[in-house]
Amino acid sequence: MQVVWFKRDLRIVDHEPLMRAIQSGPVLPLYILEPELWQQPDMSQRHYLFLQQCLADLNAALTALGQPLIIKVGNAVDVLAEIASRYDIAALWSHQETWNGWTYQRDKAVKSWCAARQIPWYEPLQNGVIRRLQNRDGWAVRWYRTMKKPMLPAPSGMQAIDEASDTPLAYGELGLRHDGWTELQPGGRSNGLALLASFLG
Repeated sequence: MQVVWFKRDLRIVDHEPLMRAIQSGPVLPLYILEPELWQQPDMSQRHYLFLQQCLADLNAALTALGQPLIIKVGNAVDVLAEIASRYDIAALWSHQETWNGWTYQRDKAVKSWCAARQIPWYEPLQNGVIRRLQNRDGWAVRWYRTMKKPMLPAPSGMQAIDEASDTPLAYGELGLRHDGWTELQPGGRSNGLALLASFLG
């Protein structure tokens, strides 16, 4: 089984890890809701509500392909270990993530976990930012090469896997509080495309 770990790439179009994983075998599409991440100072209730709409949009798209999104709550290593206790994970797939220091340290822990179990973790680039560079020599060339890649289409279908999601958490359970906002940007790829069209139209 291939595990596709969705992070900040909540879409099925132009998703190289998803496309390559489907070509390799049955896919478990996974989002890990990490309570510790939501305790970081750059996270808020607005981010969480936006995320919920994005996950709903992604789930609808994946369900139409034949396999709903699986959402698990907990530490990423613990979640992956629990899945690995019940399935033979052939590979882990995700886009290489660029976010904050907490997610970078989490990814190092996941990398160590995968290495210890000889599970390959494939992390294609999605935004031209490359981790662990010693200097910026040649960075622009690689950035343009990545940006000029053609978009990948959405997959045509997926094999169903009998796996249940965890019960979702309310924002209050994560310690998030309403901060007085009056407007919220809607989440999800379909809403993003509509917003882009409103700018271009």
